[in-house]
Amino acid sequence: MINIIFLRDNLQYGETLRDVRARLGGFTVSTNLKLTYLTIECIEEFHKIGYIHRDIKPSAYAIGLEADASHVYLVGFGLARRYKATGKTTVASHRRQERSRKDDVESWFYMFVEFFLSSTPLPWAGEKNSEEVLRRKEYFLTSTGFQRVIKNCDGIPPATNRILRQLGTYQYETCPDYHLMKNIFRNAIIKGNFKSEKMDWLKGKDSDMVAAGACESRIFGEKTETEKESIRVEEEYVLGPNEHRLIYNKRSTKTDSPAGWLHSVVFNITQKGCIYEPARACVFFFL
Repeated sequence: MINIIFLRDNLQYGETLRDVRARLGGFTVSTNLKLTYLTIECIEEFHKIGYIHRDIKPSAYAIGLEADASHVYLVGFGLARRYKATGKTTVASHRRQERSRKDDVESWFYMFVEFFLSSTPLPWAGEKNSEEVLRRKEYFLTSTGFQRVIKNCDGIPPATNRILRQLGTYQYETCPDYHLMKNIFRNAIIKGNFKSEKMDWLKGKDSDMVAAGACESRIFGEKTETEKESIRVEEEYVLGPNEHRLIYNKRSTKTDSPAGWLHSVVFNITQKGCIYEPARACVFFFL
């Protein structure tokens, strides 16, 4: 019996990050740092419910509308699938082998480096030959290749090379160190005194519309990142990771509502900004 799971996101949100960046001609260092933090947080929350996105890129993120314009949401789940608990060692998707959480993080890595590039594209931009794209990506993921690229990056934290080193050690089953990645950019925001800076697309807007400062409040609370991470771990175990797996494997009956099985889990991640508008983020099972 094959389970086919659909994540529907026919929702109302604003422009994608790709469109916003094109319209503004790029982002400031402050916005780049905050976007990098928020986008990996979205990935982390999506991974927590057992899914990988498999299509992380600027157009896979969108900003909210009006009062929610400071929120960033993960969208576009057309290629998403459940993460398999066991499998082969992760390899580049160009090799057409099973992808994992590591591949979402690798795609995010490419994306945020591109954000910080002030005048040059990524080395494989515009290349049509898939083998050449793969070769250039593999070189980029070496210390030498990475250093050649980031010398053209404006304001990228030097500590990002720690993420690069970790990516090189990840296996299929490895749980990415989201805490490390978020702290690198959170610390850079604090060090650069960017905490109170608005996102670029909010500058010049009605102050009442963006007064809540959702991005800032989600990143910078009274608790430290370590304390917040401990709370998240507690919450995850209260929800029960084993319960999540049982829910995924549950088969339908005439009296059960498939869409309801994952409602609480989906609602939990929407509250953290991963999916826009929880009431309309639906999950369906067909058995």
